[in-house]
Amino acid sequence: MSKWFGPNNEQFACKCGCGLCNPDPQLVLDLDEFRDEWGLPVIITSGSRCAKHCLDIGDEIPSFRNVHQPAPSDGYTKAVDIACESARMRMKLIEFFKCKKGYRRIEVTNLHVHVDRGVDNVAQDVFIVNWIVEHK
Repeated sequence: MSKWFGPNNEQFACKCGCGLCNPDPQLVLDLDEFRDEWGLPVIITSGSRCAKHCLDIGDEIPSFRNVHQPAPSDGYTKAVDIACESARMRMKLIEFFKCKKGYRRIEVTNLHVHVDRGVDNVAQDVFIVNWIVEHK
């Protein structure tokens, strides 16, 4: 059970409403630890995703966010997006997850930071900078 993300880890639930909510226990512990160090709320904008939701939003299947084989094989969601609008929080997230926890994939955008612990098969560290422009 998470200290900061609710007794059922509700923030990690699939956004389509299907009920899929299966965050990796170590990922939740790491997020709780980051929240303790950061001292401010941490908002998960995307966590578990069912196969239908992945298709609906144009994501790949299999994804490290769903439980359909072949990834992830243990049935847990390995990746989340964390709401982030300040440079200071981006740097703290990178420092914590990359340097302190050894996460291999971090994607930084102007809206969120994506952290992913499900890339054991990646031979090199991946760091992607991607700025999202919302059209109104």
